[in-house]
Amino acid sequence: MITQTQDVRSKKESVGTATFSEYESSQEAVEAIGEAQLLSLLNAQIRTNAMNEVRGAATGKPSKVKNIFEAIAMLSLEEMQACGGDEAKIREVVATKQAEMAASKAAAAGTSPGAEDDDDDED
Repeated sequence: MITQTQDVRSKKESVGTATFSEYESSQEAVEAIGEAQLLSLLNAQIRTNAMNEVRGAATGKPSKVKNIFEAIAMLSLEEMQACGGDEAKIREVVATKQAEMAASKAAAAGTSPGAEDDDDDED
């Protein structure tokens, strides 16, 4: 088991830091939190994933996380190296890439890049 921390944000502002356990095997998780709790958490995540897939299909757009990963995947080696591990630079470069992707998709669809909503449904 590894203890991890994660910055928690709401409306792009840090509201604190979460500390949690990351298990290296399902058996380790069962020993730490019990089989019933592990199964409950697993089923909740499976349900959330399924709901996000339906939401994405209904709205015709990927989740915010998928959009971020797509933007990161499009970064060149030079763009990644220029960030030098600086979180603010990384966020800026990824946001720029996301804007480019939105503009490209909007041009292909003949719509405005700002026409999509900005909710926090897919977490």
